[in-house]
Amino acid sequence: MSAPIKAFQTCDSENYRELLTISSQSNEAYCDRFDMAFETFVGLKRGYFPWHACFNRIVYLKEQIDAGYDGWIFYIDADAYVFDHSYDLRSLLDLFEGDFLFAPGGLTGEKWDVNDGVFLINLGSDAGKELALAWYEDFMSTPDEALRVASDWQMVPSDQPRLHKILRNSPHLLERLAMVPREVFNHEKASFIRQVLRSNASTMDERIAKLREGVAEALSATLPKPAAPTAEEVKPMLQNPEQYGQAYDTEFRRVLRQYASEATTFLEWGAGYTTRMTIEHIGDRPVDLFLTIDHNKSYLEKVVEDYSDCRYLQHQAMSLEGPCVDDRDTGLNYSTFPFTAGRTFDFIFIDGRRRMECAMMALALSNPDSIIVIHDYRRTRYQPLLAFYRIIEDGPQFRVLAPRMTIFPAVQEMTPFVRQAMSAGLAPVRLEQKVPA
Repeated sequence: MSAPIKAFQTCDSENYRELLTISSQSNEAYCDRFDMAFETFVGLKRGYFPWHACFNRIVYLKEQIDAGYDGWIFYIDADAYVFDHSYDLRSLLDLFEGDFLFAPGGLTGEKWDVNDGVFLINLGSDAGKELALAWYEDFMSTPDEALRVASDWQMVPSDQPRLHKILRNSPHLLERLAMVPREVFNHEKASFIRQVLRSNASTMDERIAKLREGVAEALSATLPKPAAPTAEEVKPMLQNPEQYGQAYDTEFRRVLRQYASEATTFLEWGAGYTTRMTIEHIGDRPVDLFLTIDHNKSYLEKVVEDYSDCRYLQHQAMSLEGPCVDDRDTGLNYSTFPFTAGRTFDFIFIDGRRRMECAMMALALSNPDSIIVIHDYRRTRYQPLLAFYRIIEDGPQFRVLAPRMTIFPAVQEMTPFVRQAMSAGLAPVRLEQKVPA
């Protein structure tokens, strides 16, 4: 059984109370959806001025330890809210090894320079408990007399500089820190947890309006609470439907209708919400194979758990690197596993890891009529693919490609040899085998 998770929000009673009232609507609904405890506190646990509420998180962690709580604490600032209610926080914890998860602070680039506006800490771990206690002891070392006259911000060190000092001076704790991209949380346009910082608005009224608008959007997209997480509720990590414009799902469904209406073989690198949409698109049509591959086994199994009776669906979790024992390793990896199917694919979707590598493999897995679709195609590092593919369409989210016919005959000539090398026990190629020039 996984460790419990308890979310906590706090603020002072004067300046941030309205922000907390708004953001907690989304956060409490999210916690209820995924059976997590949710607590709030308005006021000061220790201190005298409104800004001293920043220390509440520190005192709260100590209170939880004293109460014997040994699960995860999910701290969320008063101006932060869960935007994607379909993503299970437990999936995020599965992706990172560490006893506390923070986003980068962005000032120095050093690992210790974290942002504590949203974070997760495991109070059931030795390192998590040690960090929380060290944070508390540092705060308590500030005498009450100093707090009593600290009317302005940073007249005594606030919560975050104290945390930075502990991490800088404790290499063993720094090793247990996992860094989550700020595109996931601690950002105004984050995919999972969004935060409306002072820098995002010129006035408090504007800040409140932005927060209210964001929370309303998040709640409007909330689905009925399920009995347990299902494939319909799982989205790929870091997926943000608004990253490049139109909604991700709307455009993907349109691409399927337009380019895969007669496809009978489907390949997907990077399972998730698109897996469900592809199955819905296929419906009752006679399809031979839909192969979806992901590097995260537990995540992949959660994606496909509702489709065990889908006869054409095959799923495979594969290592990104493959075996690395010696120079004659016979196993395959994430990008090369589709060769075991022994066929080409009519529709190939690339939205996971190793996208350039997968796109090159897709050439040898294509037929003359194959369609290849890649997400996040505007990234500079993906542009060399245009040497091998021609553009059929550039949409708000996806680029639709087809192999260049000037090089495709050479690829087709090589493909049988590649399949031979990867079949029948995946035996290594012998030197006497003839390789096409």
